[in-house]
Amino acid sequence: MEHALSTLTKKEIPFTWGEGTISSFNALKQALTSAPVLAQPNYNLPMEIFSDARGYGIGGVLAQHVEEEERPIAYASHLLTKTEVNYSITENECLALVWCLSKFRCFVWGCKVKVVTDHQALCWLISKRDLAGHLARWSLSLQEYDNAGCLSRNPLPVAQELEDDRCFIKCVPADYRERILQAHHDDVVSGHLGINRTLQKICDSFFWPKMALDITRHLQSCAHCQCRKGVLHKPPGLLQSIKVERPFQKVGIDLLGTFPLSTKGNKMIIVAVDYLTKWVELKAMPTGKADDVAEFFVNQIALYNTYALHTIQPDKSRL
Repeated sequence: MEHALSTLTKKEIPFTWGEGTISSFNALKQALTSAPVLAQPNYNLPMEIFSDARGYGIGGVLAQHVEEEERPIAYASHLLTKTEVNYSITENECLALVWCLSKFRCFVWGCKVKVVTDHQALCWLISKRDLAGHLARWSLSLQEYDNAGCLSRNPLPVAQELEDDRCFIKCVPADYRERILQAHHDDVVSGHLGINRTLQKICDSFFWPKMALDITRHLQSCAHCQCRKGVLHKPPGLLQSIKVERPFQKVGIDLLGTFPLSTKGNKMIIVAVDYLTKWVELKAMPTGKADDVAEFFVNQIALYNTYALHTIQPDKSRL
């Protein structure tokens, strides 16, 4: 019906509005505005798919029988491509069936479906096993709609039945969650249990989204638990803070250089830092020999401080 109109939408076809397109347009208007109109699907009843193929296109109708009346639910059609036009009649009929099932998947998935076609060879093609190419892919896609294997087996016995109108676990609103956390953890008789045991205790009667996260945050902020919680980290290793009791008890030194020669003939800098007060002493010197370093300590550290120097900690240098 719409073949003449669909052909005009292609780029290589010139747009010509003739008698054929006018008749197709009027036929479409008449079909869309006349009965039968589309009906809502009833998933308690079986579905029916009517598929068919022509030389230039394929199409299908999804329908249901309600009170001995056939009611259409959806229509679908598809123009064949240049490759699909070269298919045989049986291949095009199979393509129509596969395409209709894919198009109506949102309606028929999980429901009982009856397929109606006017091509008897499709029954042989679907049951054939040694297929290849696109026929094998189509046959494989049709198998997900075949539920005969499950329906033919004996039904499993009912393991448990749920009673109607019975509330098993209460879903707690946000305003009452803090009260439940306090009652199951902070209360005198609650025992201040850990995260896992508190979660298991609350899950027996209550539920809310992200409950484990709320319980973890509540327990981590509990003052009683934090005061009595054991130390879980490893004992400190060899690297610990250096204990210094008075100024200039321990001094760290380092020698910097070689720098460009200054006007006074210096090219090295010695740095001394007190471990307690962080006092810094610097001096430029021509070399980094021991006598220059000793002179620096005597003149700038020992003579200017009332505390006796106990330890000198050099950096990894030639000092």
